Amino acid sequence: MSSSKVVKNDEDVRPFVLKTIKKSRQPVDRLAAIERDAYEKGFAAGEKAGFEFGRQKADAIFRSLAQIVEELEGFRERLLTETEKDVVRLSLAIARKVIDLELSVREDIVLNAVKTAIELTGKATTVVVRLNKDDMETIKKYVPELEQYSVEAKKIVLREDPSVSRGGCIVETENATIEHTIEGALREIEERLKDVHGKAEENPE
Repeated sequence: MSSSKVVKNDEDVRPFVLKTIKKSRQPVDRLAAIERDAYEKGFAAGEKAGFEFGRQKADAIFRSLAQIVEELEGFRERLLTETEKDVVRLSLAIARKVIDLELSVREDIVLNAVKTAIELTGKATTVVVRLNKDDMETIKKYVPELEQYSVEAKKIVLREDPSVSRGGCIVETENATIEHTIEGALREIEERLKDVHGKAEENPE
């Protein structure tokens, strides 16, 4: 004898179907809750990781910027130093041109240099004056005058010295050597220019 049930109409089907659906929604809802929880946790973890990554990127950018600023400051200092050197070199070159021009038309420049050096020899009785060969003939004419120039009469000995540039001299006594050269004057100008430049950097307007 068969146990099959004959379905007569839709009313017999509806309660069974509804009961089946209600029972099957429980695991679906639970799965959805698990998914939401996993999503929220994953989002929070991702947000935290993203923030940390962003912070690290920002730190790296700031470090790079700090390095760039430091390099720019170093470049500025090097530029100022090079500019200072160029200004000094240009000034000395101009001074040298002016001096050379003056030496070509004025013999009193070397004469005054020798007189100034002799004045510094004090009571020395013999003075050796080293000169450039181009100045020898000029100074020879003034030896008698130079021997009587200082308070103490002196014997002047002239010697040619290729290391001495035109317009200057080196005066020697038994106890001292006095340099009165164009190079020495230019070195003094150079030091003064550097000093002025240094003070300007310390007290910018």
